[in-house]
Amino acid sequence: MILNFRTPGTAGLPSVWRRTVIAALLITVSIIAPATYASAGETAQRADHYEAKIPESKMDAAIMAREAMASIVSAFDAGDFELIHKQTYKLEAAAKGIARALEDDSEEAEVLAYRIEIVHLASELGDGAVLKPAIPGLNETLNSVLSELDL
Repeated sequence: MILNFRTPGTAGLPSVWRRTVIAALLITVSIIAPATYASAGETAQRADHYEAKIPESKMDAAIMAREAMASIVSAFDAGDFELIHKQTYKLEAAAKGIARALEDDSEEAEVLAYRIEIVHLASELGDGAVLKPAIPGLNETLNSVLSELDL
């Protein structure tokens, strides 16, 4: 049994537990996601969408990720869900650059993508109850992934 999972609080857990954590994140996303779309006959106010360029180097990706995460934390403290939403696009682009630098074989990078999506969807909904625990979890996972980059 390989025990190399690096998410804080789950160190040393076997592969089956990693899959359980990822499944739990996916379930959370699947619960949140339907609420972001209107049912038939309803009109929904769609959140704005933003473009963010994927960084070329792992250093640029790390800097971009740290800046976006800091902005997300301060925006949450200010109750600015729109800024959180905007910064998740930037963080997602940075995460793609990080995954590229890690050659897409990092389970931590995959968990990071799921956590970004949870924060993204919750910010679209203005759901502070979901964001309150999700943002620290995202920050923890981001720090863990960044430690894999050997900057």
